[in-house]
Amino acid sequence: MYIMEINVRDLQDVLYKMMKDFHNVCIKNDITYYMLGGTCLGAKRHQGFIPWDDDMDIGIPRKDYDRFCYYAKKWLPNYMELRYYRNTSNSPFHFVKLINKNTTLIEQNYKNYYEGIYIDIFPLDGVLSQSFLERIRCKMVWKVHSIIMDHCSSEKKKTFFDNMKLRIKKIISLRWLHYILEKLMTLNKKHAPLFWANFLGAYREKEVVPCEVFGVPTLYKFEEAQFFGPEKIDDYLSILYGDYMKLPPVKERKNYHNYYFVDFDTPYKNYLHHNKSV
Repeated sequence: MYIMEINVRDLQDVLYKMMKDFHNVCIKNDITYYMLGGTCLGAKRHQGFIPWDDDMDIGIPRKDYDRFCYYAKKWLPNYMELRYYRNTSNSPFHFVKLINKNTTLIEQNYKNYYEGIYIDIFPLDGVLSQSFLERIRCKMVWKVHSIIMDHCSSEKKKTFFDNMKLRIKKIISLRWLHYILEKLMTLNKKHAPLFWANFLGAYREKEVVPCEVFGVPTLYKFEEAQFFGPEKIDDYLSILYGDYMKLPPVKERKNYHNYYFVDFDTPYKNYLHHNKSV
């Protein structure tokens, strides 16, 4: 497998500028957001990026998430845009990617999908209880999301049967899959939740977190700036990572995105146009 070597610090510098501009947009327009996952861990443990991390993850409660998506074109600086399934026909991502339009990035698993360097922005959706029906709904969300990711993958599976299953999945309409997923995720949006769920995050069950843990967005030091994270940040990070202050073994201190191609200076639309014409 080809994996492009990149300078992680250069990538973090681009993300950091984007994040500062995103934060200012949210402050100006009263959008609630929280740092999630490794971004939140970096703020707590390193007061900035985890040194080997190559992305940023943000969560926005559903009501503000929908409003942010609707007004993003008006609010965002000219060099940024949103890309996701609603405005990009072949998007493998149901959540929003906040993209630097002046760069190009291609992921190893989605070589047919061109974008710019991005911040992942996830909707936080309500879960009403720990009931059997809510657990079933969560499992259905994760299953449909998994099918979407497989549907868009450009990677070949290792076995004949895995490739057959992938071909069957690709028969299903991608637009229909996104529609079903959105309905499942937003089923409770008119009700007051007990939990906020980052349904599309990497940790599945662990990402269904009591609302009180997120609480009032709280500023934490991140590099030379401050960004919002969960009010009970220790509880949040313990749910996701356990003993989160303990550094992983040296051999595990690496990024996991396996980028196929990154260009810091070429707008992705220019790169796409050139590669379609050659």
